[in-house]
Amino acid sequence: MVRAKKGFTMVEMMIVLVIIGIIAAFAIHSMLESRTSANESGAEKALRTLVDQESVFYKTDYDADGKDYSYDLANLRNQVDGAGVAINLIGEDLAAGLKEGYSFGVCTTYNAAGDADKRGFAYYAVPEVYKQTGRKTYVVNSEGLFFYKDTGSNAVIAAWPDVTDGTWVAMGT
Repeated sequence: MVRAKKGFTMVEMMIVLVIIGIIAAFAIHSMLESRTSANESGAEKALRTLVDQESVFYKTDYDADGKDYSYDLANLRNQVDGAGVAINLIGEDLAAGLKEGYSFGVCTTYNAAGDADKRGFAYYAVPEVYKQTGRKTYVVNSEGLFFYKDTGSNAVIAAWPDVTDGTWVAMGT
């Protein structure tokens, strides 16, 4: 008596599992790249927000110091107008220096147009975890100069970098 063959063999099941694994690997890689790209777009938008709100801060002179920039993320968050009303020019997360998988901060040694008497501001954005939350490092200043490059790390940008060295890419403002 010959028995009828029912079901799949172990080899057939293994082949199907390998194919599913390969498809999943491509899908996961694509999903992670999409998240990284979204984080980078979010960091660009946040830096543009900082430039816009620094302009508002400068024009309004919230800290009554004679028309100057805030030079600090927290200052853009915690201001009070002349009537005593709290003004928050940026969100709490950006004021804390973290947003969209990026860390934000101030480049401490920036003077507009290289003039020590003409103060300006400069901010940086670096990925919290390089290659996972982003690859690009961004810098922007009070003159509207906006640059990025893949620095290969998430090291903080303490001073305005030499953006003329050929490794930084200029972005439109």
